[in-house]
Amino acid sequence: MKKKHTNISTSFLFSQAEVSYHNNNFVETLNILTLLDNELAEQPDLLLEMKSSNLRGNIYFKQGDYAQAEQLFLKSLILSRQIGESRYIYNRYDNLAAVYTATNQYRYAIEYLQKSIELKEALDNNKDLARGFIQLSSLHFLIENFTAGKEALKAAAELIERHEQRDLLMHWHFAMGMQYRREENVPKALEAYTEAIRYAVEFNAPLVAAKAYSNQGDIMMREKQWPQAEEKYNLSLDLYRKNNVQLEELNTSVQLALIALESKNLKRARELYEAALEGSMELKNDVLKGNLAELSARLHKEENKPAEALEAYERYISYYKKMYDSEMSRTVLDVQAKYENEKKERELQKVKLQQVESELKSLRAERALMEREMRFRALIENGADLIYIIDHNLLVRYASPSAFHLLGFDEKNPFKYGMYEMLHPDDVEMVRDRLKIVMENPGLPVFGQMRLPCADGGYVWTEGTATNLFHVEAVRGIVCNLRDITERKQAEASIQELNESLEQKIIERTAELEEANKGLEAFSYSVSHDLRAPLRIISGYTGLLLKKHTHELSDEAQEFLNSIKDNARHMGELIDDLLNLSRLGRQELQKTEVNMNAVASGTLRELKSSEPKLKAEIQIQDLPEAVADEGLIKQVFSNLLGNAVKYSRKKSHPKVEIGSYAAEGKTVYYVKDNGAGFDMKHADKLFRPFQRLHDKSQFEGTGIGLAIVYSIITKHGGQIWAEGEDGKGATFLFTLS
Repeated sequence: MKKKHTNISTSFLFSQAEVSYHNNNFVETLNILTLLDNELAEQPDLLLEMKSSNLRGNIYFKQGDYAQAEQLFLKSLILSRQIGESRYIYNRYDNLAAVYTATNQYRYAIEYLQKSIELKEALDNNKDLARGFIQLSSLHFLIENFTAGKEALKAAAELIERHEQRDLLMHWHFAMGMQYRREENVPKALEAYTEAIRYAVEFNAPLVAAKAYSNQGDIMMREKQWPQAEEKYNLSLDLYRKNNVQLEELNTSVQLALIALESKNLKRARELYEAALEGSMELKNDVLKGNLAELSARLHKEENKPAEALEAYERYISYYKKMYDSEMSRTVLDVQAKYENEKKERELQKVKLQQVESELKSLRAERALMEREMRFRALIENGADLIYIIDHNLLVRYASPSAFHLLGFDEKNPFKYGMYEMLHPDDVEMVRDRLKIVMENPGLPVFGQMRLPCADGGYVWTEGTATNLFHVEAVRGIVCNLRDITERKQAEASIQELNESLEQKIIERTAELEEANKGLEAFSYSVSHDLRAPLRIISGYTGLLLKKHTHELSDEAQEFLNSIKDNARHMGELIDDLLNLSRLGRQELQKTEVNMNAVASGTLRELKSSEPKLKAEIQIQDLPEAVADEGLIKQVFSNLLGNAVKYSRKKSHPKVEIGSYAAEGKTVYYVKDNGAGFDMKHADKLFRPFQRLHDKSQFEGTGIGLAIVYSIITKHGGQIWAEGEDGKGATFLFTLS
């Protein structure tokens, strides 16, 4: 590392170089820096050497000599690291990211920018950090990684707002323009670039404005809006000329020449090309020269000079190949260098690791032993389990502290009992049998439950294992691990008593239910026979009156008698439906594999035979089989199909559909019509007995049919529901378990 000295002469020279650079006098700047290098050779100054390399790099970068700029920025980075100042280091990272962005090496640019951001975050340098996030977002948009780009822009926006950094809004809007441009949102992209230009003017940043104008011009070219594109590029060109940014000035001239070509202004295109070609002679920028070669080829082609056009295309291809080969070579070299560095690092780490492992090997073994002993002691002394070690004479050689505490004995007075003396008399024989298995199977835990005596004369229920470890040098005994289960045993006893009580109550309730069912059956019989007879008489005599005395009765009397007869018939139907509904609750299901197609088709045939004038168009889709009570499922289809036909009867073209579909692992069957429908806010009333949503004068019925369907489906463990709209039909859907 060079020793740093302070020298007034060298500092003055560098200040002069900076002034000349900011005045865009690059030749003079380079001459001053050459004088500075001569001084630094005699009087070394690490800081000025770093700044001098960086300033040279900026000049070559502006002139488009990116290879030279890269070398100078790398040198400046090395010097910055030697100085150890983080601010200098992350600035060099930013410069290198700019070089790699200009040469389309976006992977390297992103890598350096991320390093820069990490340093800025560590220093809490919010302004530079916000700028870094904006640059990172632009790179992500270039490679169309929109998610990462938007996250970086969001982080930048939060910093700008929190620290009121309005001057960064021009960069933020510029990055937004890139995002919208990549997303092909032309209006928003143009608007964002306009905002960037406005802020650039406010904060005197002409190069940002120039770049925004160029991007707007590029968008206009893609949209084939040639006059607007030319206007934007001219604004950009004027700014680049005023600020002596030669490379961008030439690139903009190339774009204007292309616009002139598209507008068939060959003279203007030729003038721009010749000027750009002359200006590029001293520049070492293969990208620009390749673009000029392509422009030359297109110009010659339009001028009907095929030979010259072919020659120009060959130059363009050679430049393109040169850039491609250069990029590939750089990538290979970078990979090789990275591999060598990683290899050396791994070897060094391996040596260090072996040394550390050698030093810690004995410590690990000692510590592991101590930890095992401490863990064992903590588990034994603080655990709730009872642990015993029984010797060859079946005497208790060791008992854990919990064994003394639970049974109420004093730890200072060890057990002097044999194993069998510690048991409840009723458990001795069982333990003797278990012990025989333990002795015959070393190392095998044998489970058992037993009662142990307490100091107060009572017993504690325990369960656990006994393991023969006589073959283990450190144990040489039978290890018993037991746990107190007294509360569980008491709970089991309570549950047993409760179960016995519940069984008795179930027997009593069953008897009561059977008695109630007998009463219900008697009531059903009475309703079926005793109520039907008066209804038949009423209906019969009413019919006789109407038949034999019609001429003696007034029209009003006849209307009254017809009403009595209709209501008697309706009451008879109501009694039948109520009996069916009541009978369903007591009927046992006879489940079989049911052909749902056959059941639906049979129901339809019966309906057609009972209604010869049936007008509805009825379709039955292919229905999957089900496991159900076939008779009851037939009742379901009969009621639902009858309802669908009834409520669609008044339509000019009534339609009914029976079908199914799969949902959540179940088959959903449905009956759909285009009839009267219903209001969904009343859907909860559909399956209640006597709850009708339409007046009886409009549609006949007892209001029991859907209640019967609901009872059948729920009895099968399924679900039924309805969907509809008033005047637009209804769909009834059901599943079976």
